[in-house]
Amino acid sequence: MDLIFFTHTTSKRAPGIVKFTGLAGENSISGSITISIVGVPANCDNILWVVSDGNKTATKESENNTVTFSNSEVSGLAATANGIAQIAAYNSETKTFGGKKIYFINETVDSKLIKFN
Repeated sequence: MDLIFFTHTTSKRAPGIVKFTGLAGENSISGSITISIVGVPANCDNILWVVSDGNKTATKESENNTVTFSNSEVSGLAATANGIAQIAAYNSETKTFGGKKIYFINETVDSKLIKFN
């Protein structure tokens, strides 16, 4: 294994704060789940949307301020009082050092505990 030493400062600014606005505390896994954020943050390339029961996870990527997980996307989640929803606004930059491609990621995240029933 070759070690690569480098110094780099990303030229991209971190995305602005991302914050939930429309997400119920209880969500039915027999229907769809809609998640909304206040607005798409500045300096954001994309947003990763996640709902999880702790074992299984459903994810989407979208630059919109609202995403709906369909019944088929959340049907594999188990009913739990300890579910989680997360949104991560991010941007990335790629550089090559010593022939190896290195990815630099800036992100801001909001998380919320939710119940699946």
